[in-house]
Amino acid sequence: METLRGDCARMVPHWAVPAAAASAPVPPSLIHGVTVPTASARLIDGMSVYGD
Repeated sequence: METLRGDCARMVPHWAVPAAAASAPVPPSLIHGVTVPTASARLIDGMSVYGD
C-alpha cells in the first residue's frame, strides 16, 4: 500500500484538474437518433425503480 501511495504522489503533477465542470441536463427534445432494442426495453421496463 505504501508503494501505491508513493506512485500516486509522484503522478499528481501529471493529473490535470478541470476548472469547473458544470454540466446542464440536455432537454429531451435535443436527444434523437437513439434506438433501443425491444428486448432491452422490456428488460429495463421489468426492473423495479431504484429505491423500491
